[in-house]
Amino acid sequence: MKRIIEIFTIVLLFNGIIFGGVIFSPGNASFSGYVKNSTDSPIAGCRVYAYDSLGNVAAFMETDSTGYYLIAGIVSGEYRAKTSNQSGYVDVWYINGNNWSEATPFTIQDADTLTGINFSLNYGGCISGQVKNSLNEPIEGVYIDAYDTLQNFITSAISDSSGAYSVKGLATGYYKLHTENYSGYINEWYDNKTSFEIADRIGVTMGDTVSGILFQLQPGGVISGNVMASDSGTPIAGVTVSLYNLDQTLYESVQTDSSGFYKISSIENGNYKLGTYNAFGYVDQFFNDKSSFEDADTLSITGDTLSNINFTLVFTGIPQIGSLKESDIKIFFVGEKLFINKLPDGEKDLSLFDISGVLLKKLKINYNNTTLDFCGMRNGVYFIKLKGAVNLDKKIIYIE
Repeated sequence: MKRIIEIFTIVLLFNGIIFGGVIFSPGNASFSGYVKNSTDSPIAGCRVYAYDSLGNVAAFMETDSTGYYLIAGIVSGEYRAKTSNQSGYVDVWYINGNNWSEATPFTIQDADTLTGINFSLNYGGCISGQVKNSLNEPIEGVYIDAYDTLQNFITSAISDSSGAYSVKGLATGYYKLHTENYSGYINEWYDNKTSFEIADRIGVTMGDTVSGILFQLQPGGVISGNVMASDSGTPIAGVTVSLYNLDQTLYESVQTDSSGFYKISSIENGNYKLGTYNAFGYVDQFFNDKSSFEDADTLSITGDTLSNINFTLVFTGIPQIGSLKESDIKIFFVGEKLFINKLPDGEKDLSLFDISGVLLKKLKINYNNTTLDFCGMRNGVYFIKLKGAVNLDKKIIYIE
C-alpha cells in the first residue's frame, strides 16, 4: 500500500549511501555518546540523528543495549543532534534543547571522533484509549495522530487487534487527536469533531497517562473503478484519481495499481465529482467522460459503495497543462519515487518528517514538479510539509 505526498522534477537523493537503514555521508569523521533516562538506565533502540548546518539529516544510528551509539563516515563540519525513540520518552536536541534553535552545535574535524554527545531523556506523558466501530467492535490498524495547539504534527500511534492505542512521549501541554484509517471508516477529530478548530483539547503532563480517550468511527462510502487506455483497453498504472467536493476543493486522491484499479474509501456522506491526473501523455477527464469540472457527473455517497466508476483515457503523448489551484496539486508514488506535480509558481519550503516528527530533509524549491527518491528508506509513515507559495501538510505510508 502506498499513500500520497507532494514534489517537483529534479530527483533529490539523500547525499550518502544507505547501509543497514543508516545514511552514511562520504566522509571519515564521527561522533558517539550514550542515551539514558533520568535514572541513568540505558535506552536501547533509540535513534540519534545528525543534522548538518543546513538542517538536513546527514546520518543516523540506533543505540545498542547499553545505550551507546556511533555515527561514522560523515564529513567534517558543524552538526546538531537529536533523539527519536518509540519507548515513551520525550525526545530532545543536544544539549536538552526543545528545538533546532535551542540545540547546541558541535564541530567535527576530518578524521576526528568526537565523544560525549550524550542525552538524558525524561519519560513523557501518554494518551491512551480505544477505537471501535458503530457496532462497538474494535478496529485494528487505525493511526491516531497527535497535534499541538498550532496544528503541528507531534507523533502517532496505531491501534492493535483490540482497538487499543497509546500515544507516548508527549511533553507537558495540550494536544488534539485525529484518526487515519484505510478500512473504510470516516476519520474524525476527538471528540467526534469534523475539524481541528473545534476538536477537543487533551491536557497532558509528563510522566502521566490520560486514559479513556475513545473513538467510535462510522462506516464511510467507497468509490472504485478502473482506468484504461481507449485504443487498447490496457490498464494504466500510476494515474491519480481525485475526489472533489462540489466547491472544487480536494477531498482525497489515490493512485491506480498495476491493473489500473483504484479505490477511495472512508468517504463521508455527500455529493462529489471525480477526475484523473497523469504524467504519461493521456488526456485527463472528469467522470463521466467530461472535459471540465462543471460538466462532470455528480456522485452521491450515502454510506454505500459505487463500483465500476471507470475512466477511458485517450493517448496523445502530450503532457496536459492547466490552470493551477491548490486542489490540483498531485502527489503519488511510482516505484520508490514520490512525485509532487502541479505546484504553483514561487519559492516553496519542503520538509520531510518521520513518524516521530524528526526532520529528515529540508530544502527550498522553485520548480512546479518534483521527485523525491525513497530508495533505502524504511517502511513506515512519513509526513511532508510545503510552505511558501502553497501551504500543505500530507501524510504518506510507504511500503516497498
